[in-house]
Amino acid sequence: FRPFLHFIGAIPISNIRAKDAIRTAIDHINAGEIVCIFPEGELSKSGNLLRIQRGYELIARQAKCPVVTAWMDQIWDSVFSFRGGRFFWKKPKSLRFPVTIAFGEAMDALQADAAAVRQRFLELREFCYRRRPFLLGHLADACLRGLKQNSGGIAIRGGPDGSQLEGGRLLACAVSLSRDVP
Repeated sequence: FRPFLHFIGAIPISNIRAKDAIRTAIDHINAGEIVCIFPEGELSKSGNLLRIQRGYELIARQAKCPVVTAWMDQIWDSVFSFRGGRFFWKKPKSLRFPVTIAFGEAMDALQADAAAVRQRFLELREFCYRRRPFLLGHLADACLRGLKQNSGGIAIRGGPDGSQLEGGRLLACAVSLSRDVP
């Protein structure tokens, strides 16, 4: 990947040459460029936020620059995720999918420790999640869509006798009852 990373201007960071990468990042910042760092240090194998590494702190403090957190939401279905246990070598569900990117307010380099940055990431993740399209509609519409899509599956299970009601029957009951409402 090194030639590709060099072509796009990425600074690969490895345990072997970490100091060189840190110096290069600081030089780019001091030259007025924006340097984007993934502070987890590795690709998540679960889609969840990993432990924040501290290399970005060293870079920000030495470059005397602010830290701006950014959260990329809904990228788990992309070929760049580790979904399905593979990175790159998988067929995406779609060539286009929605991605939301949210930015936090700038933090002073001295205040941007791993705990503060992690907290900002969690806040941005929650901000993005609340704006996902499936949450914007009416709950009743979502229930009806779900019952239509899963009409053959069990929708309700319970009672002392363990009785079950399929989604299609529950949908039929809901539609018939909705006509009786004035």
